Amino acid sequence: GRADNPRVVLEADRHLSYPVVFRHGGEIWMMPESSAGHRLDLYRAERFPDRWVRDRTLIEGVALSDATPFQADGRWWLTATAAEEGGSSWDCLALYGGESPLGPWTRCGEGPVLVDASCARPAGHVQSIGGALWRPAQDCVGGYGPGLALCRIDHVGEEGF
Repeated sequence: GRADNPRVVLEADRHLSYPVVFRHGGEIWMMPESSAGHRLDLYRAERFPDRWVRDRTLIEGVALSDATPFQADGRWWLTATAAEEGGSSWDCLALYGGESPLGPWTRCGEGPVLVDASCARPAGHVQSIGGALWRPAQDCVGGYGPGLALCRIDHVGEEGF
């Protein structure tokens, strides 16, 4: 398309960021981060790109940052950082599994599948490159998001990566 004047397309009573947009089942969906609300909501485009309707809450009761769905081995997975006790929203990666990006999602394991500020926080869509899955991540070792890491996913399952 053509660049246009910026305009508000979604408003909420809390911070929204990291709007993951994807197609599924003939619809366009958006999963913006709203960790301050301790839930992950899913929006459907009523009129893309500027009219969105909240379709459902996918995950409640946890402050997830930068939730990113992807498909591997015929199953859907979702990564996000979770502010675990003693950690930050930068270093503890949570993994969820599901049959569809529309849910329901089930957390894999009791705690984080990765604790590492250099590569836990998601930074975009998982890509298949040369037959391997690559997960972009924010390198937060020096603070919030000053660098980028690319993490190869060799295996993903209910037990983690």
